[in-house]
Amino acid sequence: MKDAGQHDFKFRKGQGLRPEDYPRRVAFCEGMLAAFEEDDTLIDRIIYTDECNYASQGVINNKNQHFWTAENPHLVREDKFQRHFNQYVWAGMVGNRLLGPVLCEAAFDGELYLEFLNVNFTCLMRSLDNKESLC
Repeated sequence: MKDAGQHDFKFRKGQGLRPEDYPRRVAFCEGMLAAFEEDDTLIDRIIYTDECNYASQGVINNKNQHFWTAENPHLVREDKFQRHFNQYVWAGMVGNRLLGPVLCEAAFDGELYLEFLNVNFTCLMRSLDNKESLC
């Protein structure tokens, strides 16, 4: 394959879209472009947020780990440790300011996210206004 000028490419994950999603996305983008034209400070007032889960199930990916030497050193990499962890993290940005990160005890469902918004998020926004340390 390499002799034929071909290269190895990997798939990357992408959001699955249905045909009816495209017109809604275009309408949203056009609406936002119009709003930005009317108010050039709007971008500084949009809050971007995300949350993720860092987890260890005791497994290490060895696909890209190589050790180059003339003789076999009989290397062993320990894995499948008995200590597992899950850590949920939320962070956001407004303008050029970072909100968080906030360590959460569990993944958000509707009820937990509403509680987070009422308690932590309000405190984070207040700290931006007052330039205080975060909650």
